[in-house]
Amino acid sequence: MESVKVLSNGYDAENGRFSGAQIQVISKSGTNQYHGSGFFTAHRPGLDAYQRFNGQGNTVLRDNSFFSQFGASGGGPIWKNKVFAFFAWETVRSPKAQTNISNGWYETPAFAALAPSGSIAAKYLSFPGSGVVSIGTNNVTCANAGLTEGVNCRTIPGQGLNLGTPLTAGLGTQDTGWTTSTNPGTGGDGNGGSNNLGTVADIANYVTSSTTNFSKNQYNGRLDANVTDRDRIAFAIYWVPQSTTFLNGPARAYNLFHHSQINQAFSVIWDHTISPTFLNEFRTNAAGWRWNEINSNPQSPVGLPSDHIDQIGSITLNSFGPNVGSILNQWTYSYKDVATKILGRHTIKFGGELTRLFYLQNCTGCGVPNYNFFNLWDFLNDAPHNEGGGFDPTTGFPTTIRRTTAQLFGASLLKTTSSFAGI
Repeated sequence: MESVKVLSNGYDAENGRFSGAQIQVISKSGTNQYHGSGFFTAHRPGLDAYQRFNGQGNTVLRDNSFFSQFGASGGGPIWKNKVFAFFAWETVRSPKAQTNISNGWYETPAFAALAPSGSIAAKYLSFPGSGVVSIGTNNVTCANAGLTEGVNCRTIPGQGLNLGTPLTAGLGTQDTGWTTSTNPGTGGDGNGGSNNLGTVADIANYVTSSTTNFSKNQYNGRLDANVTDRDRIAFAIYWVPQSTTFLNGPARAYNLFHHSQINQAFSVIWDHTISPTFLNEFRTNAAGWRWNEINSNPQSPVGLPSDHIDQIGSITLNSFGPNVGSILNQWTYSYKDVATKILGRHTIKFGGELTRLFYLQNCTGCGVPNYNFFNLWDFLNDAPHNEGGGFDPTTGFPTTIRRTTAQLFGASLLKTTSSFAGI
């Protein structure tokens, strides 16, 4: 950047009709000499000091972020005294993925194999990437889950907990043995008795592992040309791609979420000298910001609803189904012409501006229904007790929240300033 100026209020008419602060950026241009620069910054936990002033009694902490930031720039003449170019690149990225370790209650592969053929539960449990991504299990007992050994729970050493067996009733039938979270039923014949307990682990407390990494780049280029003695044309571009990969929800492979976005800005400026006291500037700009988290996450089970199982004893199992992303596409186009005339001690500016706004925001996740189940066996039997979501009241079908806006603004401006010699 050559310079940055922030206008908070009271700015001139030529700076637009929108309220709020404005940031004026002048990008750097090439000259008749070649110049360049570069930098590198390494942010490493081992180089950071511990912060000992974070509250009395609190653990001493340090910043454990791990990333690198570097860039370079260069500029000079393409045709001396006529055409000049400048280019800059800057990036911040994690040179290696950051690993996150946590614990959570999930269903076991043995439970997934119990899903009845043709059930919606079977689609969930057989969907690619639905299994928990773990690096081990914790040794737990029924007491750890707030349940009673031999009554509504059975500990399977080294594997997890057994909470019963699948319901013998048909799909869509709930477990009548459920009364409260501390008496969650045991499936089977629906009487909630210990006779329904099995010998395989249905749930387990897993140690899960996930990774996070990111890459952010900014490219800036500018080309200036002295077309004639009275005409100068400049073209500038900012291209800012960003990508982040992180776990968005429970530790299932299909929840490893990819966010990819692009910010862009283009501008063309034509300065024309009509006379030594009469100047004209014409500019056109386009600035955009967009992403599509549906296209960037083909692994996500977008077509499935989100299923949640109520609290069992003192624990909550991680949910099933997608964490659906969104779609954003926002563009601003503007065309402006400003003429400047100097009359003695007076400067008069006049011209006009045309601005077009295009805004698309689609909350695709708002169209995903969600279901709640009393226990594991109701989930396995496609028998929810509650349903919610965004629905079209005229059809009853799930619907997203989509906002599309296109606006056109026109404005003219007139500005006069005067200068007086000091006394």
